[in-house]
Amino acid sequence: MLKGFTLKCNLIRRRESYNGPSNYFLHLNDNNRFLMSARSFTENGLTTYMISLDALKHEGSNKYIGKIKSNISGTMYDIWDNGIKLTKLQKGEEVRKNIGCITYVK
Repeated sequence: MLKGFTLKCNLIRRRESYNGPSNYFLHLNDNNRFLMSARSFTENGLTTYMISLDALKHEGSNKYIGKIKSNISGTMYDIWDNGIKLTKLQKGEEVRKNIGCITYVK
């Protein structure tokens, strides 16, 4: 981890339609270099963000990093790596691991 170093970035949000999912693109400010992207979707009232090092492909790509999932009130987000969901796990695959949490106090 770099200490005392700040990266200035630009986050761009694009919606496919009025009620459709959003796509997010993170670029460095100085040379507009692409860093990563995320795609949001809502399922059962919960928002999930698929994170990838590819601007167009997310889950299923070898550049898929993981996902961030919200709770029902949007005050807590779990961060998951790129492993496989336990119920879909096949022999030789890595199970998905929770690697962090973001909590907001309202």
